[in-house]
Amino acid sequence: MLFHVSFFAMGQRVDFRNDSLFINNIFVNWMTSKSTLDSLLHDKGKLKKTTGKYIPGTNQPAKWTKIIYNKKGLIFSKNEYDTSSLLVAIKLYKNMNPEVDRNNMSTKTFNGDLFIDINYMNDKRRIDQLQKLTNCLVSYKESTFASHTGIVICNILYQKREIRALFDFQTNNLTCIFID
Repeated sequence: MLFHVSFFAMGQRVDFRNDSLFINNIFVNWMTSKSTLDSLLHDKGKLKKTTGKYIPGTNQPAKWTKIIYNKKGLIFSKNEYDTSSLLVAIKLYKNMNPEVDRNNMSTKTFNGDLFIDINYMNDKRRIDQLQKLTNCLVSYKESTFASHTGIVICNILYQKREIRALFDFQTNNLTCIFID
């Protein structure tokens, strides 16, 4: 009798705890290479260089390196002026307005488990539920531009780190999490 055991997980686990990011229980930071991320996620990420807003206090545009995992719903970003940080974006739900997805995070949805500290995060979370997160402070402000853009923004403060949560204006579903 032949048994085949697979260690490949269908979904990924992303944990943000104690100011550290873990992918499938492996610590990752700004020094983590693309090949290591590829191995952890069982996928080849697409490397993309972009120019963004200005470097604080200068007139020079900031240069970014992004590693996009379209099939996984994950984007990792590093900027060249502050090399000590790794930003991660997680797509939880497609926005009802496809233009919003094209502008914010044009990937498939994340198929895995996302935790901020001990708090499980998914697209079913509402703003009132986020306000009850353990070890987090949540601020939310009604935005007058939300009906035009199709998004509502909520800020989660966890151990001095700001995490942005975007909600679909029409469905109130949590669409994206950005850990800065």
